[in-house]
Amino acid sequence: MADSDDVTTTLNELARKLRALERDLQSVVTEPAAPQSVPAAPVPPPPAEEAPESPPFIDGDPDQIVAEARRRIEHLRHELDELARTREQIAQTTDEIVTGYNRTFAAPVPPPPSSEPVPPPSVPVPQPLTPEHTIQRGAVVIDAGFFRDVTALSTFEQSIARVPGVVGVHVRSFEHGRAVVDAQLSHPIALGAELARYAPLRFTVTDAGPQHLMLAISG
Repeated sequence: MADSDDVTTTLNELARKLRALERDLQSVVTEPAAPQSVPAAPVPPPPAEEAPESPPFIDGDPDQIVAEARRRIEHLRHELDELARTREQIAQTTDEIVTGYNRTFAAPVPPPPSSEPVPPPSVPVPQPLTPEHTIQRGAVVIDAGFFRDVTALSTFEQSIARVPGVVGVHVRSFEHGRAVVDAQLSHPIALGAELARYAPLRFTVTDAGPQHLMLAISG
């Protein structure tokens, strides 16, 4: 801000000098020219502290005095314009510095990093398959019951044969309403879940393994 004050002081000083020169020029133009036989009175030089950079007006022809005064006035005006632009640049730079300062200190400060160790991500524990979704493969023994009669068992046997992947089915035994059925699979399948889609009887898978299936017939 000290640079801006210095520029303002210089501008005021140059403006004062410009007004003084314009008054001198006006007085020279309005006064009549002195006769050639009488030497013109010398124009006193301006004080050294007011305009040390400019030589005093020359004695002699008023036209020369006017031209010199106009030249000095134009020079002062040019300096005033330059200083005005400098003051605007200083003011703009000061505003940008203040704005950046405010933006920097107004930004939120991130919290310091926590010293506590970050726990490792939890690994999902696989849930055990329900019996009806257990996968069977190859030769599977089906223990099912209770059937009301042989007709219900025969219908159940046909339902097993319709399951995709079953390539063979055979009733091994039937006693007291409970049957043991052998089934051959062409590829691994969840036989309990697939059989529920094809069997007309409702049942629950009570136990299952890769080569066996136990069913409780409910209707």
